[in-house]
Amino acid sequence: MSLWVSLIVVSALWAWGVWQRRWIADDGLIVLRTVRNLLAGNGPVFNAGERVESNTSTLWTYLVYFGSVIGGPLRLEYVALALALTFSVAGLALVMLGTGRLYAPSLQGRRALMLPAGALVYIAIPPARDFATSGLEGGLVTA
Repeated sequence: MSLWVSLIVVSALWAWGVWQRRWIADDGLIVLRTVRNLLAGNGPVFNAGERVESNTSTLWTYLVYFGSVIGGPLRLEYVALALALTFSVAGLALVMLGTGRLYAPSLQGRRALMLPAGALVYIAIPPARDFATSGLEGGLVTA
């Protein structure tokens, strides 16, 4: 029970903290321009007509592309923000669930309170919150 309560509380705090510090880095804008060219039918390039791939995160680029296709007429910035926020929160939740599963056998037959100390330390670090929604694949790597 304490695992699920701590998971919900820490995930909510993480989502709130990440939302408060949302932004898009210049490299994230390069990804968005590449996605705009993909949507226009020019391929994964920065400038139409140049056959040079412009980014280093192909998986993230195509996730934003598919998110924009599914999302309809949303701005790409919002698609990237929603994906990054979703993956960041899901990644933290998966880490907490994995930790709980790892330590659950040692708690068999005992009443124990699982405190998410490691997760709380991570969400307290400002750069973790800053780069969770920077328009890059940080949330994807976390998940």
